[in-house]
Amino acid sequence: MVQALNAEVLYDRLAENYHILTGDGSWEDTVREHGQKIHRLLVDELSIEPPADILDCSCGIGLQSIGLALAGYQVTGSDISAKSIERAAQDARRMGVNIRCAVADFMELEHVIEGDYDVVLSWGNGIAYVSTIDDLYKAFCSMRSKLRDGGRLLVSTRDYEALASSAQPHTPPLVHRDGATEYIYFQLWDWSADKTSYAQKICFLRRPADGTGDWSLETFDSTMRAFVKPEIETALTRAGFDDVRWCTPEWKTLGMLAFSARYSHDRVTNHGI
Repeated sequence: MVQALNAEVLYDRLAENYHILTGDGSWEDTVREHGQKIHRLLVDELSIEPPADILDCSCGIGLQSIGLALAGYQVTGSDISAKSIERAAQDARRMGVNIRCAVADFMELEHVIEGDYDVVLSWGNGIAYVSTIDDLYKAFCSMRSKLRDGGRLLVSTRDYEALASSAQPHTPPLVHRDGATEYIYFQLWDWSADKTSYAQKICFLRRPADGTGDWSLETFDSTMRAFVKPEIETALTRAGFDDVRWCTPEWKTLGMLAFSARYSHDRVTNHGI
């Protein structure tokens, strides 16, 4: 039996090559593109503009954090993976922006991250590493603790209602050429009988870009929880959020959705949350 990696170990191992997961093209261009697209979502859907304060609480190697800083936001990036944070800080300096970086589990933000924010962001399906509905509620409480009154939570996740109904077995392969090396990246998904979770195998094939030599394979295993909309909305309400909004980003990858919710201090106080 293959042992699944927890998120910290998984992303420490992925940090060096995580940019490959975004497909072909330069990392710098991809960062700018992602920053601009989330910027448009913030402006068009939530009326939030630079220089708003954003905490990206699952920032990884900085794909969204650096892009949003380039778009003019004041950004703090945190992640459970120390190696990812180290790379995010290095890439931010190299791209000429200043982001504050911290190692923090998004389940425990109130104990590590200082200050309050206009937006707490978790982009890229990070909540699927939370294993139970009760822990999802605790994660949302942790994220809420860093929001100013009226601040917005903004999260993306896969559309698991659609994916589970078809028992989607894998993601499409992405090809990436990085210097002298060619990569093919894809994920395999082995669903549980009740479709509430799946074993995820991240696969990297690599060989010399000139076509010589054999392919080598590296895999990373983890277990993902397939939260559906009613579960997410219930956890958000329990955690003291209201005004939940769902959207499908125009640039969505396979089966991705985004949702936002508002923190109301009065609601939390009045309901004893």
